[in-house]
Amino acid sequence: ADRLAPVGISDVRPLAGGASSLTYSAQRDGQRVVVKVAPPGVEPVLHRDVLRQARLLRALAGRGVPLPEVVHEDPGAPVEVPPLFVMTFLDGSSLEPLFDRDLDGTPADVVHDRLHDAARVLARLHAIDPSTSVTEPVTSPADELERWCRTLRTVDPSLVPGWDDAGDVLRTTVPAALGPAIVHGDFRLGNLLAVDRRITAVVDWEIWAVGDPRVDLGWFLLNADPDTYRRATPYVS
Repeated sequence: ADRLAPVGISDVRPLAGGASSLTYSAQRDGQRVVVKVAPPGVEPVLHRDVLRQARLLRALAGRGVPLPEVVHEDPGAPVEVPPLFVMTFLDGSSLEPLFDRDLDGTPADVVHDRLHDAARVLARLHAIDPSTSVTEPVTSPADELERWCRTLRTVDPSLVPGWDDAGDVLRTTVPAALGPAIVHGDFRLGNLLAVDRRITAVVDWEIWAVGDPRVDLGWFLLNADPDTYRRATPYVS
């Protein structure tokens, strides 16, 4: 709050959601905004690099993908003073229809149309030439596989039984790369905002990359498959 007061941002309060950075709501010129802050005490790199997220949001503004607008950035002095950025607050539901148990009563036909609109948004994202927007090394399908293997090595093995066997199988069938495209990395309704039947914003860009667009497509379809989570929700059919 002390860092944001000089630029007219006040009433900073914790906002639920967000695991790799700290998220707050606040007020600026009578309008609600969202503040994302890197966690203190650690280097703001990889998924904690909030300014990298802000750079992408700025680069994609006006390119056909619905996004919040970045209104302020502060690099801080890591690691003691973490970087942050401020973006506009957009209304919308982030209902994950096949996973969430705390549902908001959205009719099934509305969720159906949201999924179709999300697919259109994803197509518009992948149609953007990354070379016109960002400077970033290209991540191949093999790179993506090894990134997840490195992550899974840090997880309690009882939570991910057999992941290394699955990794070995996938290494033998890695496809030739498509793209490159700007890849969100976690594209699903839970990371989108929707009002009624339309997607109003793509949020949570912590693991974006330039790479194979099928990473997003596969993850989106996996989260649209009722067999993935096998949870009883009104949207399974």
